[in-house]
Amino acid sequence: MSFFLLQLLVSFTTNAGSPHQKALSPNLHNDSTWLSLLHHEPSWFGSESLINSPDFFLSQNGKIDAASELIATLEAFKSQPQSQCRFPARKIWLEQQLPNARFPEVDCTNYQAYRRAFKAESVSLVYASGYLGNPASMYGHLLLKFNSKNNHEFLDNTFNYGARVPDGDNKFVYIYKGITGGYSGHFTNQKYHHQNLTYNESELRDLWEYRLDLPQEKVNFLLAHLWELEHSSMTYYFSLKTVPIS
Repeated sequence: MSFFLLQLLVSFTTNAGSPHQKALSPNLHNDSTWLSLLHHEPSWFGSESLINSPDFFLSQNGKIDAASELIATLEAFKSQPQSQCRFPARKIWLEQQLPNARFPEVDCTNYQAYRRAFKAESVSLVYASGYLGNPASMYGHLLLKFNSKNNHEFLDNTFNYGARVPDGDNKFVYIYKGITGGYSGHFTNQKYHHQNLTYNESELRDLWEYRLDLPQEKVNFLLAHLWELEHSSMTYYFSLKTVPIS
């Protein structure tokens, strides 16, 4: 899932063609960044989102129809200004593609507090090596770490994607549900010292950090999208199921 988010950053650009042509284009809903923001993947009948949470969509058909979700988002941002606070990454992208679209001013207090709490200046991809005590972790694990020069690195914030597994599931149920998508996957925001304690000190796994060469605007865009995802769920598979949209 961290790889999917990196694909979102690759597709996000401030100079992707003429904004005026984009505004007139009937295919704006097929833009790779928009599809990535919705986590839409190719399906038998077009595309379908991996997100299962109904409140992630502003259109009733948004899960399977990227065009209707685009229209619903534009309408909501104008008629229900507070919806901009729920989807700040969509707002960033829409203002970039449609510079003549004027959305009402709105005070997003909670989102701004979230941004201030991170104070992120760069992003690192952290890889935790495999753990023999858990077969599902044999290939290792990826998480995103947001770096701030004002913090000790253990106080930096991370985003981690994982399954919520009930305590009562035995190993056979665990394996079956993990393979067939029986668990719900969620993003969690935790301090890096928690990840270090879990992976490095408790499970004795190596942690490899790769700092990404991203401009500040892409760091902000990624944080904005993670705000949109923090309370959303997806069907979780132990094996990689997502196919990046180019």
